[in-house]
Amino acid sequence: MLAINVLDKDGKNDRHTLPIYDVAFGGDHVVEVLRQYLCALHVEQAYLVQVTADGAPWIWNRLFGG
Repeated sequence: MLAINVLDKDGKNDRHTLPIYDVAFGGDHVVEVLRQYLCALHVEQAYLVQVTADGAPWIWNRLFGG
């Protein structure tokens, strides 16, 4: 399950961007779906990106090369 919320400069939900909810199966698929959404949202323009997860090691290893 992916949930992506875009916040404004004051840390509140951006009223111009709806939250994104999606479901993906398998580690590689989850990461690819997340990558596609972040690219569409122009993540390179973000001041900060925060990732929260259930703590499964595969998530952190795929996202951060750990």
